[in-house]
Amino acid sequence: MNVVNNKVYVTPPLYIEMMKYFKELWAKRSTLMKSQISKYSNGVKCLGEAAVLIQKLTVEIESMKPGLEQKNVETEKTMNVSSNVTVGNVR
Repeated sequence: MNVVNNKVYVTPPLYIEMMKYFKELWAKRSTLMKSQISKYSNGVKCLGEAAVLIQKLTVEIESMKPGLEQKNVETEKTMNVSSNVTVGNVR
């Protein structure tokens, strides 16, 4: 890598112009960062709400399991009875 040892003189008008560009760049980056922070914050908030909802639904499903198992047993009995009746009629 070649390094050129040229001196660069910064005049007051050039310095003011550089500061103006720096200020514009700073404002753009600041706006971008605020936007990204807002998006991530909203995402984290939504994930937290989803976790709470999942917990509630899990508890609800667990409380419904005994009733569902009972209905499943009743359905099996009904299916067996109806298949026996159908088979009995065919013979």
